[in-house]
Amino acid sequence: MIERIERLQRELAAMRDYHQGYLERRTRTGITTSTDTVMTQHQKTLEETLDLLEAMKAMLLTERICASCGEPETEKNPLISCAQCGKLVHEKCTANISKEEDFEVIVCETCLERE
Repeated sequence: MIERIERLQRELAAMRDYHQGYLERRTRTGITTSTDTVMTQHQKTLEETLDLLEAMKAMLLTERICASCGEPETEKNPLISCAQCGKLVHEKCTANISKEEDFEVIVCETCLERE
C-alpha cells in the first residue's frame, strides 16, 4: 500500500509541476483564458490530494499492518510476531508448527514457504 501511495505521489507531483510550468508561461505572455482558471483550480486539487496521500501514508506507517496480507490489526484479529523473521502477522496468516508436544512455534506463511 505504501508503494502505491508513493507512486501516486510521484505521478501527481509531476502533473502539478507540469501544470505550474504551463501557468507560469501563460502569465509571462500575459494571455489568460478560461482554461488557465480551470488549471489553477486543478493545481489546488492536486495539492490537496498530495496532502491527503501524505497523511494516509503517515497513518499506515504508524498503524500496525500484517506483513502477509497488508490488513491492519483489529481487536478481533490481533497481530502476532513470526518466530523466524519477527514480522507482525495475523494469526490466520500463520502456520502453527509444533516442534515438540508442549511447544508451538508460530511462523508466517512467507517463512514457511522458504523451508
